Amino acid sequence: HLLATDRTLEPEVRAAIAALGPVGEQVHVHDPVPHAAMAGWYSAADVYLSTSRSEGSNYSLIEAMTLGCAPAVSDIPPHRAIAGDLAEPFAVDDAPAAARAVERARTLPRADVEAFAQAHLSWRHVAETLVEIWQFLRTQARN
Repeated sequence: HLLATDRTLEPEVRAAIAALGPVGEQVHVHDPVPHAAMAGWYSAADVYLSTSRSEGSNYSLIEAMTLGCAPAVSDIPPHRAIAGDLAEPFAVDDAPAAARAVERARTLPRADVEAFAQAHLSWRHVAETLVEIWQFLRTQARN
């Protein structure tokens, strides 16, 4: 299931799916999904797959993980920072590694993903991490 709130790349995405031939028939492109409705999708999904080449951040990955949806993500800095050691990221354009990541993600219990997200992705954790970084930088500036 391919979900998005934005349709900017839809023509390119549909062309890529069509190029897959019969395999592409298994990809379901849904109408735009409002942000408020995404929680229902994440709660029902087993795995969140992102093959992104670049992200400034990945709020949808964070949201999915807080609802127990296991990550299978490409090896880019934001994904590594968000998923930590919960997921083994795969190289961009490495389809066999992506398939293995999806299989691994399917074995992660939802409760473990939710607990990881609570411990590492909560606003409290983010704030504490930022304070630690600020204190470190402040100390370094004094030296």
